[in-house]
Amino acid sequence: MREILPRFLLFFDGECGLCHRAVRFFLLQDKNRVFYFASLQGATAHQVRERHKNDWDEELKSMVLVEDYDTSQEKIYRKSQAVIRALGFLGGFWRMISGLLRMVPRWVADRVYDKIAKNRYNWFEVTSVCDRIVDGVLKERFLS
Repeated sequence: MREILPRFLLFFDGECGLCHRAVRFFLLQDKNRVFYFASLQGATAHQVRERHKNDWDEELKSMVLVEDYDTSQEKIYRKSQAVIRALGFLGGFWRMISGLLRMVPRWVADRVYDKIAKNRYNWFEVTSVCDRIVDGVLKERFLS
């Protein structure tokens, strides 16, 4: 078990090329190292899904942001809200972009998100679980 629990945990589809690119983006932009990552197909996702059965996308079509992971204040965000909130926690320029995106009505943002999610396997490569983006230095930021 980790000594310090991650405050922000971003779940991604471990078989989706677009999701792999998103994880690489967050790894590069996360200067304060606040994000940890886990595949939607892994054990950590299964545990969180059990705690949030009513709020979880069972079809694994959505990125999921968990704030205050594994605490009594744990909260999850899915789809566009997960991405928009995560951008805000990167700070700087990305916080401004997040603020602008928060002005878009949620139903519009989620509709765009769903369109991309529905076509992501056609538009981006399908891969095996995210081994290519995890090197030795970054491996500590990934949960099973």
